[in-house]
This record gives sequence, C-alpha cells and structure tokens, in this order.
Amino acid sequence: MIPPTLSYNRKLNNGHDFTATLALTDRVNSAYLGKSLGKLSEYHHGVSGEVFAVDSRTLHIKDFTYDGQGP
Repeated sequence: MIPPTLSYNRKLNNGHDFTATLALTDRVNSAYLGKSLGKLSEYHHGVSGEVFAVDSRTLHIKDFTYDGQGP
C-alpha cells in the first residue's frame, strides 16, 4: 500500500521553486533513519518531531505531530 502524502510548493525569493512531499506512514523500512539534525521547534500548532538527513535530498521526520489547524 502506498502511504498518503502531503505536498507543499512555493516560489522562493530567488525565483527557484521549492517542493516538499511528506509521506504519512507509521512504519520505517530500515533501522537507520539517517544523520540526526535535531528536533523541530514548536512555535505554533503543536508541531514536533525529530529530523534526520537520510541522503542529500531526503529528510525523515520521526514522530511528527501537528494539530492540523494551520495553513
């Protein structure tokens, strides 16, 4: 089964496009999550989780939470 995803697209100030896709899953296929980059800062909407750099283009966010009330 393919997990549901959320996509975010934005034009940056330098004219480049930024796209992020988040796969929503409760399973990890491997014990190695990547290099730990630290925890997300909770400024608004109950955002939390720990960020890992899997490779040069992929971030893994472990235990991601969000209240769903923001934009």
